[in-house]
Amino acid sequence: VDRTSRMVRQLIDLAAVDASQDVTSDEEVDIAVLVGEVAWELENQLAANDVHVAMELSDQAQPPTVIRGDRILVRLVLRNLLENAIQHSPKAGEVRCRVLARTNEVCVEILDQGPGIKQEDEKRVTERFFRGSKAHGHGSGLGLSIVQMALARLGGSLTFERGARWFVARASFPI
Repeated sequence: VDRTSRMVRQLIDLAAVDASQDVTSDEEVDIAVLVGEVAWELENQLAANDVHVAMELSDQAQPPTVIRGDRILVRLVLRNLLENAIQHSPKAGEVRCRVLARTNEVCVEILDQGPGIKQEDEKRVTERFFRGSKAHGHGSGLGLSIVQMALARLGGSLTFERGARWFVARASFPI
């Protein structure tokens, strides 16, 4: 039931992003506050997966972490990135959320201890329904597609980075 309801919600989200091509709100959105709200909303999923979220507001985030854009699209980006990290993290794992304010952008880095994305799959992970050759769990292959489309509407970008211990998904939002 949870998997089906998540997929239905993602299909609705995907339709909403598609429909937002012409109509986008231009409001102030505090990314740091919104990350906290989304993490709180995912509390049940965190508990079910035995995953802990740690929020990190970098010293570099002392400038405001406010952008102008569509709050709904920003929320979709953050929710889908966090859900992916939670879903692919090991039991008793940790997900870190970093918010970094830079000169021309606010970046949100979601770090998880999961297997990451194979380099050969990286170019395709934002395609609808693509799950990759290393697919674990029960994802639909829609989350990163939603993220990519929403970020494109917001003028932002999505990048990935592999570390020795962490896999990083980075969403950049222009100021």
